[in-house]
Amino acid sequence: MHVDATQSPALFRLASERLGGHYTNDWGHKVLTLIGARGIVAQAVFTGTSPGIKFELTMWATRAMGLGGRQFIRSIFDVGFRQWQCERATAITRASNADAQRALIKLGFTFETDLGRWFGAEDGMCFRMYREDCKWL
Repeated sequence: MHVDATQSPALFRLASERLGGHYTNDWGHKVLTLIGARGIVAQAVFTGTSPGIKFELTMWATRAMGLGGRQFIRSIFDVGFRQWQCERATAITRASNADAQRALIKLGFTFETDLGRWFGAEDGMCFRMYREDCKWL
């Protein structure tokens, strides 16, 4: 497995399809992709990025991440906290997505607040991580 930092339009399209958003290769946006023997197994998209201040993280992954998953997670936080010198990471998930909430807490995020009707009729759950609290650096 390897982490690919290629910023190709095809990878942004795949992330958009998987995450239900519209991601493009614009300033302040970046996509990291984890590629395994059978293809792409995970992506992380950075949006709302303010270098030196914060980044917002959106991710999808399959269970096939395996040992490459640790390298992938380290790469995500290396970009946000070291390369861009951000102080804070934010991740938002649907209130109904208990798996994502557990995964964020396991990564080291802390629950911050509910976001009423963030996803249309469904509430969002906002999680944060400060650089000094990141166990992946």
